[in-house]
Amino acid sequence: NAHYSSNGRVPMSTRRQLTRVVLLAFLALMPLAAQDSNFKPIRIPPKYRGHLQGFCVDDNAIYMSFTSMMVKADYDGNILLEKPIESHAGDICLHEGKIYIAHSVRAKGAETGGFVTILDTDFNQQKRIPLPQTPQPDGIGFLNGAFFIGNDEFGKEPHPTNYIHQYDENFIFQKSHTVEIGNAHYGVQTIAGFNNELWMGFYMNPRKYGICRFDANVAFLEGFASPGASEGLCEAPPGRRGPNPRLLVSSNVKETKDGVRLFGTLLRFFEFDGVKLNLLK
Repeated sequence: NAHYSSNGRVPMSTRRQLTRVVLLAFLALMPLAAQDSNFKPIRIPPKYRGHLQGFCVDDNAIYMSFTSMMVKADYDGNILLEKPIESHAGDICLHEGKIYIAHSVRAKGAETGGFVTILDTDFNQQKRIPLPQTPQPDGIGFLNGAFFIGNDEFGKEPHPTNYIHQYDENFIFQKSHTVEIGNAHYGVQTIAGFNNELWMGFYMNPRKYGICRFDANVAFLEGFASPGASEGLCEAPPGRRGPNPRLLVSSNVKETKDGVRLFGTLLRFFEFDGVKLNLLK
């Protein structure tokens, strides 16, 4: 509603005010733009006896499950927190500030079986819920008010069928989904729910797919041979998202020291342009 002078021009005071508004808006967006362009890989050096099973992120940190050790790191790869956990702690997801672990407890002397274990972001246990319908849970993701949990029933032998169990937010079992993408090993390993879709990672040898897209009803949409995502995938944190879906995907980093295999990870950003996954730099 600018007031015009008699000659039809906007008065100088109004123009100055408009300039200030535009400048302030631009400056307010600058930190987001700087953060949005920061896609450098995050490297966690090999130091854990179990390989990465899954991870989740927020703008403050990366939360990782190395089978029997929970690890929190910043985006420069600095370790902020380590905390042991019963093996086998599988894939994890973040929902409303809590970490949910697809937990197949196998430790001697501990209660065994399939659970979802809920932690806060400092890895303090909040609750553990038995999952009798999913005795060996591995992948876990959240989408549209439901948790989707993969069940490892088959081991290393190749098999054409995978099962995804759907639970409500209170972990009341809802239904089971059958996924057939070709011969895989161990069942679904990682699940990420976002953009009204489920993205999943599998072990396949030979690798037909590294990542697969499914719709919200767990119907297969398409698969990508690369990158492999059997050790973890997750939607990019809010400050590094864009108009297209963006993922963080893990690759194994390992070495043998004094006869012991140790594991770390390399996390890289990818963007889906509707056709392929592109590595962001």
